[in-house]
Amino acid sequence: TSVHLISTRKQDFETLTQTILHQRKNSPQSNRAIRHGIINEELCRRRYVAHQARNGIFSTTYPCGLVVDSTSPHICCSPDAIIMEKSSNNISYGILECKCVFAEPNATLDDLIFSRENFCLERYCGQLRLHSGHPYYYQIIALMGILDLPWLDLCVMKNEELHIERFTNDENTWSSIKTKLTNFYFNWFLIK
Repeated sequence: TSVHLISTRKQDFETLTQTILHQRKNSPQSNRAIRHGIINEELCRRRYVAHQARNGIFSTTYPCGLVVDSTSPHICCSPDAIIMEKSSNNISYGILECKCVFAEPNATLDDLIFSRENFCLERYCGQLRLHSGHPYYYQIIALMGILDLPWLDLCVMKNEELHIERFTNDENTWSSIKTKLTNFYFNWFLIK
């Protein structure tokens, strides 16, 4: 995703435009980590549903294709799944974003926190959480904003380990990110 790159950029948008265009020419499937994620996404969804059921939350996931922002058709996303969640006779809808970690077979999430400088998770007060400021955070905000859904569950899977973290829609943050994406698109990307 380019959301983080665009949202945090302060200058040199010309170079950023060229970088994004170059990345789009290369097949993402040529990256082993991306291939690993694609291959394991369905397993991650099934493990998420099973985990939630053990906690009394009954979820159904629906694969989702490309979604275009209804108010800004130049902004789109491709969430991993839409979730229908039933808990205590309440039904709600959200998004599932799967991250299937590609690493050494015996490495644990904690191993990766300490060995990878930009790993997506961190330990905070003894609990796992998405690393503050990680590019996935910007992707999560964009997914909720584009789909206009109230929550998203991030599911990080590494072998048998599963970390699930719920995020709620932050319309103010999304508004700021959306403005930056729109300005970048019309002032830099579109003219290339």
